[in-house]
Parts: sequence; structure tokens; C-alpha cells
Amino acid sequence: MVFAVLYRNKTKKDKGWVFNYFKLSYRRKLIRTWISLPMSLIAIFLLYIITDWAEQLYITLGVLLVVTFLIQLIYNYVKWKREEVGD
Repeated sequence: MVFAVLYRNKTKKDKGWVFNYFKLSYRRKLIRTWISLPMSLIAIFLLYIITDWAEQLYITLGVLLVVTFLIQLIYNYVKWKREEVGD
């Protein structure tokens, strides 16, 4: 939350490597969201192998991850397109 406030009205970076998510443009946030998908799926698979939780918990976590991913993806796409039109 602190970084979101600090970088709110600053110029966003669209080229090059940036560690801080909040310094990225919406296009780059969208790309980073796509890149994080395989890592998230691997993490869930490893969690399934390593832990011995109830099946409902695995399903709940999977659904929560998919819903969160889709919301973030749609949000960043819409904001990117609005930003593109505004330029």
C-alpha cells in the first residue's frame, strides 16, 4: 500500500527491467501477470505434493488463484487500453 501511494502520480516505466511492480506501466503489469502464471501453477502443484490438506482446501485455493489472476489480468488490460487511448 505504501508503494502504491508513493508511485501514484509518477512516470511509469515501459522499457527495461524494474523490480518494483508499482513503477511499471499497465502494459508491463499485464506482461508480468502473464509471466507469473506458470510460477503460480508450479507453486500450487508443489503445495499439493508437499502438504496433506483436505481436498476442499486445494480446490478453494485453486479457484481463489484463478479468480484473482483473471481479475488482475482484466483490470490491467482495461487500464492499459485506457492509458493507450489517453496518450
